[in-house]
Order: sequence, then structure tokens, then C-alpha cells
Amino acid sequence: MAPNDLLTMKQVAAELGLSHSKATSLVTKGLLAVVARRGGAATWRVSRSDLDAYVERVRQESLRDTRRRNERRRSEALVALTSAWSSMPAQDQDRLRELAPDLYRPLAKLVQARPREAALTELAAAYARLTEDGVIELALALPHDLHWAIARIRCAS
Repeated sequence: MAPNDLLTMKQVAAELGLSHSKATSLVTKGLLAVVARRGGAATWRVSRSDLDAYVERVRQESLRDTRRRNERRRSEALVALTSAWSSMPAQDQDRLRELAPDLYRPLAKLVQARPREAALTELAAAYARLTEDGVIELALALPHDLHWAIARIRCAS
């Protein structure tokens, strides 16, 4: 189809994977432009370029929402990690240093350092290198909230 081709609302609905009524709703809400013709909604046509612009706008909004959601999750995970670390007794921190030094170093840096990016990346990588048995051993050795805070950091990175 050429960029100036006009699509029926049925074609628009099929391309967007929506019902006819939802596609029509996009027009009535002003989210999708139509070339109005006499006869009402049954004769509405949408240009290919307007449909492509709408799809791109929705895609960009979705990407922005995903980035915001990931940033919020990451921030919440960092707060949980910092809180769990600060409530951990010194002897447990020492035990972690002995049990998993590769994990301890970036964790200590992450909690104390600014900027945190390098320490965050190092911590996620160290956790990722643990075997399944290593994760279980770590889970048994650490306070519950700290272990899950570390795991969430790994997932949020």
C-alpha cells in the first residue's frame, strides 16, 4: 500500500489487532485521525501515514512506560538492599565476606559509594555467577531480606 492509501475502519481494526468498536473508539477519542466522509462512521477512512504515526506513537509511549517502570523497580530494589544491609549485624557482614567475597565487595561498595553504577553491575554479575547450590547456601547464610534484595537487584539490572 502507498502512504496515501485510505483504510476502512475494519482494516484498521485488523491491523491493530482490535475489535471494530475499539478501533472506532480510537477515532472518537481523538487518538487516531480520520478522513470524515458523509454517511457517518461506516464511511470513515484512515490514511496509511496516520495509522503508521499512531502505531509509532503508541510504541514510543510503551517504551517510555517500560523505562519508567524499570527505573522505579530498580530504585525500590536499591532502597530495599540498602535497608537490609544497614540492619545486618556486623558479624553477619563478616560471614558474608568469608562466604562470598566476590559478592561482598560490590555489595559493600554499592551501599557506601556514589555513583553506584559500577558497584551495581559488579554485584549483579557476581550473583549471576553463583551456582544453584551457591544461591541456596547464600540464602541460608544471609538474612532473608538481604538475600532477596540482592536477588531483586540482579533482576532489575
